[in-house]
Order: sequence, then structure tokens, then C-alpha cells
Amino acid sequence: MHLKSVLARFFLPCSLLSLVLLSACSPNSAEDYRQEGQAITRKLIYALEEIQTQQDLKQATPKLQHLFEDLADLMIAAETFLSQYPEEDIGPVQQDNPLSRQLRTELTRVLQLEGGREQIELAQYKALLKLEGQKKNPHRSEEHTSELQS
Repeated sequence: MHLKSVLARFFLPCSLLSLVLLSACSPNSAEDYRQEGQAITRKLIYALEEIQTQQDLKQATPKLQHLFEDLADLMIAAETFLSQYPEEDIGPVQQDNPLSRQLRTELTRVLQLEGGREQIELAQYKALLKLEGQKKNPHRSEEHTSELQS
């Protein structure tokens, strides 16, 4: 996969959606989802900022994988929440906000490290499977919502 395809396929859509939707353990509103998504995005940015070498990236891959999976779980739960409460207003999607730009910048930098693309793909793999599984079986999102609330 090339840098642009990694960004287009997972990271940018997820980061934008995460900024719009996400939540804490027991979300009560779309705003709760948005705030939790921003918190996960900040953690992801911080983890990426700490990566300066190929060795740093290898050591950070499990943490990145966990954060990407948290983001995917939260996106699935947010989708379920919004389908159950369509009156919740998530507001307009802000395509170019500072948090998204910072995340995009750090991911692009890390992807340029030797082996960076492969390690990021590895870190994103399980999250991608969750999101793809959700598209194929939308009823699974209720399971993810209950997992997040426990």
C-alpha cells in the first residue's frame, strides 16, 4: 500500500470521523463521542511524535495498534448510538481542523521512516478488520457499544 492509500483508506477518514463522533466509557451524547475521539486522536499524535527512528516505531507499534483499535471501536459505537438516537446533532464535519492537520503531519512523517509504511499498516490492520467487518455486518456494532460501556 502506498502512503496516499494508507491515508485515504483508514487514517484520514477515521481521524475526521473520530473528531466528529466519539465518546467515553458511557456515552450519553454525540458530543461525548466527539470528545473521546479527540482524546484518542491526541494520544495517537503524542505517540507518533515520540517516534524518531525505525526502532522507536517498532517499539511503539503495539501502542499504536491499541489506539487504532480504540478508535475503530469508538467509531462503531458512535455509529450505533447515532442510529439509535437520530435526533442527536453531530454538527458539520470540519475537514481541515488543527487536530486533523497535526495527526496527518505526524503520520506522514512516520510513514517516511524506513519500514514506516509496513509498521503503520501492521498497527492499523486489526482496526481495519473491525471497520470492514462492521460494514459487512452492521448488527455487530451493538456488541461494540456494550463492550465500551463495560
